[in-house]
Amino acid sequence: MAVVRDEKTVHAFADDTEVTEGRTLLADGAVIEAESEQRGVSGLVRDGSGAACDVWVQVVGRELTAECDGPCALASGRLC
Repeated sequence: MAVVRDEKTVHAFADDTEVTEGRTLLADGAVIEAESEQRGVSGLVRDGSGAACDVWVQVVGRELTAECDGPCALASGRLC
């Protein structure tokens, strides 16, 4: 089954705070690169201090999961 990566899909898995934070990072130019993967997206994002973080967001089963490496890693249970 193909996964459609669009705004509707993100809203189905992420809460409003996570969506707003992601939009703000994108609008502020913090997303340095993004690459489509088989089940999601990987990329490089700068946090508020300017430090770069590797981010992977993907669909596993029927859930959206995320991993962050670097100083912008969030508490468990939150999407990057």
